[in-house]
Amino acid sequence: MLALMNITEQRILNAAMKVFAEDGFEGARTRKIAELARRIIIL
Repeated sequence: MLALMNITEQRILNAAMKVFAEDGFEGARTRKIAELARRIIIL
């Protein structure tokens, strides 16, 4: 599945998984996901 996504989609998905794992469903915020996605570097 990841091979079919572009870099931006991969960064957002990776950030979302991390935020949801750390903060849970109720605590996850799109702003935090977006901020983290900007900092993620895909190698």
